[in-house]
Amino acid sequence: MPLCQRRSVKVTGAVAALCAAFFAAGLQLGSSGSAGGKSPAGRALRWLSALQPGKPAAAATAPDLKSVETLWEVFDSVKKHYVDESLDQAKLTDGAIRGLLAELGDRHTRYMNPAEYREFQLDNAGEFDGIGAKLDVERDEKTQEEHLVIKQPTEGKPAHKAGLRAGDQVLKIDGKSTKGMSVDEAVNLIRGPRGTEVVLTIARKGKEAPFDVSLVRELIEIEAVTGKLLEGGIGHVWIKQFNTKTEEALDTRLDELKKQGMKALIIDVRQDPGGLLDAAVGVASRFLQGNKTVVITRGRDGEETLTAAPEKYAKLNVPLCVLTDAYSASASEILAGALQDHHVAKVIGTKTYGKASVQVVITLKNQGALALTTAKYLTPKERDISKTGIVPDVEVEITAADREKSRDSQLERASEEMKKAVASLAKSGKRPGT
Repeated sequence: MPLCQRRSVKVTGAVAALCAAFFAAGLQLGSSGSAGGKSPAGRALRWLSALQPGKPAAAATAPDLKSVETLWEVFDSVKKHYVDESLDQAKLTDGAIRGLLAELGDRHTRYMNPAEYREFQLDNAGEFDGIGAKLDVERDEKTQEEHLVIKQPTEGKPAHKAGLRAGDQVLKIDGKSTKGMSVDEAVNLIRGPRGTEVVLTIARKGKEAPFDVSLVRELIEIEAVTGKLLEGGIGHVWIKQFNTKTEEALDTRLDELKKQGMKALIIDVRQDPGGLLDAAVGVASRFLQGNKTVVITRGRDGEETLTAAPEKYAKLNVPLCVLTDAYSASASEILAGALQDHHVAKVIGTKTYGKASVQVVITLKNQGALALTTAKYLTPKERDISKTGIVPDVEVEITAADREKSRDSQLERASEEMKKAVASLAKSGKRPGT
């Protein structure tokens, strides 16, 4: 999931005028439009410089339209002369946009057509009809081939009840190959009216042959944060997604755990693909006292340091740790990195995903959207985690044997570490929570 800034930039008349001029006039703007004037090109450049409100606009330069002119020539030639006259112009345009973005080599920058954007918005709304499984595209380090995989089946939902696991490869959806398919395209095929069936063809490590799994879609409600008190007074909160409801849900869980006499806290962000940047900073503020740095973003417009909000500090005064795995990404990594850098919490588990970029979602006139990478981020100590992920202080793998026995060895180790921390406090005469 992209780490999105909570702002929606609407494409208005400036870009519409520019596109109309390109395709109606054969891109004849190169010699006459000044960048800062009233030409469509000039208006578009001013729009592009305004994507980050509050930042000084860089000096606009005249656009080079030669390459776009070539695109128009190819598009026009295909439309006029291709052997099959029954061309779908919308599909051609869609393909051209996706091809353009693919050249960036950034899998987090992507175009969403209107249907895909509606699904994206449903995710943030917190409920939809589906099977209850998060998906991602992963690259095989040996073959460099990309595969659609299950990242996290939601407990008690169709995918989980059918036995699907994190890491399972989805080869087909209702018989359609997923090769080259984006996550958005796969989600559109898997979701559908509740009560209807979808068949996934799965490949799993340790299984010689792929197998089919039939699932009946049902209402999926996303619970942003769950919590419970473990043995020994160890609190456990699992942050499943960083959305608009996460901070409030976390406060509710923390209040419940404090009333139950919590002595230490495990913050679990395993299999959490991230979400909103604002939510990541807000959650980190619960555990960082004062105006400590949470994350540093760097983009075209320079550097910005985002700090904790003192009024959101939870005043827990108990030992903390963060539980991570290879699917902890984006906002999850911001939280883990900030607490690790400030020595507020140990990180336990396995190395995180390593997604260190921020996207802005730009709403388009066709009701689709562009998720565009506008910045990279660094941890408070200016670590770039894009290639390394967050490396845990205490590394714990969940083995195949653990999975067969449904044993959560990572949570067990985190609980042991917190019990030791509580015992250490007791020896020093301090009492957790005071």
